[in-house]
Formats: sequence, C-alpha cells, structure tokens
Amino acid sequence: MSRDSLQTVTLPLLVNASTLDDAESGCAEGECAVFTSQGRMRLQKVRIIDPDRLVLWLGGNTRSGLARALRGLGLLRRAYEARDAWALRGAVEQARPLLPKPQFGKVTEDWTGVKIWAGAQWLYSEAMSHAIKNARWVAWWPFSGEHEALPGLYCPEMSTAVATALFIKSVRVCPQCGVPFVSKQDNVEYCKPAHGVAYRTARSREKKRSELEASKQSKKSAAEKRKKKRSFSIA
Repeated sequence: MSRDSLQTVTLPLLVNASTLDDAESGCAEGECAVFTSQGRMRLQKVRIIDPDRLVLWLGGNTRSGLARALRGLGLLRRAYEARDAWALRGAVEQARPLLPKPQFGKVTEDWTGVKIWAGAQWLYSEAMSHAIKNARWVAWWPFSGEHEALPGLYCPEMSTAVATALFIKSVRVCPQCGVPFVSKQDNVEYCKPAHGVAYRTARSREKKRSELEASKQSKKSAAEKRKKKRSFSIA
C-alpha cells in the first residue's frame, strides 16, 4: 500500500510539567532542550499532554476570550472544509480576536461565491499559523524505557497546545453545541450522533427560509419594476 505524501505524522504534544494544576503537576515524564528568545539553551522537564486535558482547558474556560476564539477557529476550519456557508459567519465572528484584518471588506458580508471560501482559507491559515507559532519540534528523552531520544512538539503555553491539537484534529469542536471533544475517528464531526441530526435539520430549515426570503424579495423587485414601467407609459 502506497503512503500519501501529505499524510500527517502525529507527534506527542509536550508541555512544561510544572504548569499542570493538579496532582500531576511537577511529575515529569522526560526532558528536552529548549532555547530562550536570547538564544540560550536550558533543559525543560516535560509531560505528554492528553487530548482530554486539552478539551477540559478549551471547554472549561467559559470566561476566557482566548478559549472562545480558539473554539471559533476550530469551527472555522470545519465550516471551510464542509463548505458550510451557514456556519461560516458564526465561526468567523467567534474567532474574530484571532483573525487578521481582511484586505477586501468583511468575510461573509462583502465577499460572495468562491471569494468567501478563498477569504476563509486565508483567514484560517494566518490565524492558525500565528496561534501555533510558539510550538517547537524537539528531541526529548523519556525517563522510562530505553532512554532513546524521541521527536515531539513542545508547547510552552496551554493555548499553544490547544491550538496545535485543533490543527492536527486530535481535538474538535461540535458545530451544534460548540463543545470541544476528542474524536476517535477522522470522519466524526459532532460530539454525539443526535447533534449531527439536529444540526443538519436546523441548517436545512435555515436554507429553506433563506430561499423563501430571496424568492419574496425577487418578486417584490419585479413588481416594483413593473409598477415603474406602467408609470412611465402613462406619462
């Protein structure tokens, strides 16, 4: 079987062992060399961060504007990949604090057709690249096992680890309820099957409502044109 050259290789996400605020705080699983902004090297004790822990941080910080914006960034990627125009507007608004300023108007407001998706792609790429900029590819040494140097992604902040997990899709955000969850399969987009049914039903109703509104507007415009035409004829 040939391997897809674009297939993502999943690496363990490593965080500073002392940043965990529970019984595991300070319980390092290994260490790695990191470099400071001044170019100095230091050894950092690290732990592998579990996706479930990231879900708790992302969903539990209800008052955090950063956590809310990161959830919006996850929804933005999902809306783009599914070409879900109904979800795109809400995702952009939620992720707005992390998004660069559009060069041509507001996305989903001034952009139409293919331009919407090209704009959404650009917004997501720049915002996600910025959110994960502090993640570093490192060689780390586990304290257990054969003490062999292994590859990993070191994230100095929890927000960087969360953004990285969203990017590699080990953590996703349900478009129905907005709750983050860990997906065991690549094709699962909702935290529970019932939410998938509810979301598709709501989207279908909104599509019909929008089409009906557009039809009414079209008929109204046509009627106004006929009225003006009759007025000109009488004159």
